[in-house]
Amino acid sequence: MDENYKNALLGLNWYVNRLSQIPEYHESWSADFCVKESLEYRDKLDIHLTEKVDFTKLNLDELKSLGFEEFGKTLLCPLWLADHLFPNVDHDNRGGLIAFGFAIDGENIIFNKSTI
Repeated sequence: MDENYKNALLGLNWYVNRLSQIPEYHESWSADFCVKESLEYRDKLDIHLTEKVDFTKLNLDELKSLGFEEFGKTLLCPLWLADHLFPNVDHDNRGGLIAFGFAIDGENIIFNKSTI
């Protein structure tokens, strides 16, 4: 497994583990604290991804394993990566995917052409 992909998986694993604490401790943590924690986790995830992961070096199967899904000629972005990859677009989502992503042509991903 290449280091870039491994770092993407480590980021996902770390984020899911941290977010899992919120429902586990919801009875002892206030709602405000839960929101604060989730936002801090997202910010720390963004730092990790910025420093350790180059998404343009991931292949289609690797992106799909991180939650991207094909829809026509678009590879839709999972919500957990939306702030990192597409911070200035609407994050309205269906099933955890935003209506925005990368253009795809067969097995090729066109990273410099985002589509809606």
